[in-house]
Amino acid sequence: MSYLVLAIARSFAVGHGWRRFRGSRSPSVLPRVGSSAPIAARVSTSSRLDPAQAVRLQRILLASAASAVTAGMTLLVAWVGGISGTAAATYTVAVTTMCAVAYLLVRSNLNLHFRDPGLSGPLLTAAGLSVSYVAYEGEQARPAFIAMYLLAYMFAILSLRARGLVWTAMFYVACYAGVVALSSLVRPASTDLRRESFRIVALAIMLGWMTILGNYVGGLRRNLRQANDRLRQALARTEILASEDPLTGCHNRRHVMELLALEIKRNSRGSAISVGLVDIDDFKTVNDTCGHHAGDLVMKEVTEITRATLRATDFFGRYGGDEFLIGFSQTTFANAQHVVERVRRMVADRAFSGVPPGRQVTVSIGVAEYRRFETIDDLLSRADAALYEAKRQGRNRVV
Repeated sequence: MSYLVLAIARSFAVGHGWRRFRGSRSPSVLPRVGSSAPIAARVSTSSRLDPAQAVRLQRILLASAASAVTAGMTLLVAWVGGISGTAAATYTVAVTTMCAVAYLLVRSNLNLHFRDPGLSGPLLTAAGLSVSYVAYEGEQARPAFIAMYLLAYMFAILSLRARGLVWTAMFYVACYAGVVALSSLVRPASTDLRRESFRIVALAIMLGWMTILGNYVGGLRRNLRQANDRLRQALARTEILASEDPLTGCHNRRHVMELLALEIKRNSRGSAISVGLVDIDDFKTVNDTCGHHAGDLVMKEVTEITRATLRATDFFGRYGGDEFLIGFSQTTFANAQHVVERVRRMVADRAFSGVPPGRQVTVSIGVAEYRRFETIDDLLSRADAALYEAKRQGRNRVV
């Protein structure tokens, strides 16, 4: 039994990537095609379970470990003569089979077709019946087997709610009562009904108290889950606020600068990087004559136009005021100029919301290509100088 538990645990650890860098996405920790890594390891890493299934598998591993303990107890009782060796071996085979079947069902995702994908009900029922079998066969060691009911019930606390806990407790008490009833019919001379009645009452009291405790623990667990959900939602909102410009929905200055720094860091491969600084021409006049709401609409629509023109590998964010920064990954100066020229034309041809008909909104754009070993400030200074030159030449142009 213990060998089975260790084998299952090892398979689970390999299948879930519990290595030195657990959860890493880096390709360096995965076997490469054509590598000498074992085929089984490559198969197991390709069949990872989702988080809910992983939790279910962990519970089955814990149940397998507990079953190994109960099997060891039963074999020990058989060794001292409290139960026959045949009954102890039968129990060991039964719980081993039960754990192996549950493991395979979860590992293959077949459990998802069941009403109870956690298999809590079937496992707890099988555990109660298995313990009842050895309790019937080992009449002289029933206190030890009563403890095994309690050990099985601990897993109900981890997975069931109040109603399930009550039904499981009643089922275990009924199981032991059935054992006593059968013993009194088959072996009346050796069955002390007074003593067995006390044991039934004691088991009922202990399971009742554990049910109350389990319901309390379940409430704490549900509260903790809800608190974690709220925390995840709050963190997601915080991350969005930390990286997104609230007006336009594009990246804010901090995040777009982070992306630019990351792209330059990757430039060790020697690929080209270019940036474009976009400035809305006479934006102050638009605000003063058409109102700030019209100005906000203009910035949103400029963002929309620019986003639609860029590739998925490029990045775009609000640099400050009415200025935007575009980062072009693996793009030369000439290609970047071609893209931003298309942006400039689309903006000039657009009839903007909130702006009187016939009034044209334009942008000036300065482009610069990254030079090896220069700083981000130097790169942006050259883009800003190009933008200034575009303004000097009359606006609505790319330099």
